[in-house]
Amino acid sequence: YPGVIENCYDLTDQLSEARTVQEIQTANIYANYSKTFAEDHNFSVTAGVFYNTRFQYKLSASRQDLLSEELNDFNLAKSETMTLAGGKTRYINQGLFYRASYDYKGRYLLEVNGRYDGSSRFAPGIRYGFFPSVSAGWRLSDESWFQPAKNVVNSLKIRASYGKLGNNEVGDYDYIQTITSGGAIDYIFGGTNKATGAAVSAPNASDYSWEVVTSSNIGIDISFFQNRLSFTGDAYIRDT
Repeated sequence: YPGVIENCYDLTDQLSEARTVQEIQTANIYANYSKTFAEDHNFSVTAGVFYNTRFQYKLSASRQDLLSEELNDFNLAKSETMTLAGGKTRYINQGLFYRASYDYKGRYLLEVNGRYDGSSRFAPGIRYGFFPSVSAGWRLSDESWFQPAKNVVNSLKIRASYGKLGNNEVGDYDYIQTITSGGAIDYIFGGTNKATGAAVSAPNASDYSWEVVTSSNIGIDISFFQNRLSFTGDAYIRDT
């Protein structure tokens, strides 16, 4: 039948195996302090340190032409076609963090946060970044001059915030040039086969560091008619 031979495939049996070992160690140590002054002033602060390390090892192998269809082992694979690949990945994150909040009668609200994060994924000298944020709120419905309107507007709060967040999940040691081995080079020795060798990648940016997301936000929370109707609105600008 025309076309049958052209559509046949080489159904060579193959044994493949892949293993991954992953080790993660995480430590967080923090303390909290809270205090109420003169019954109406509430203050709290949290501060701590963190440490996180991850080690991952991968190994994969494959070989063709098994002698048995029931038993699977590389000793039973006799083909000269085989592959073996490995790899190791390790990185460390560490830093400090804090949070302080204050409110007066639940009417005036203020909170400041900050993180000083470090990542081994970036070059020495630019591995650390400071990412602060601040937010404030004003519950107008608790003011004495607002009371005549509370039969209609039960709750009204306006708020604003500004802050930065850092992201180090943007690459692994990309400032380091890599070496790729096992590829063919354009030289022939004693025959028609090209020799194998290693090649160095192109230079990378040495100042490659944290991705920083900066956000500015204003918002309003309002409810009407014994909280039967409520509305929350936010407007923000986010730059990465």
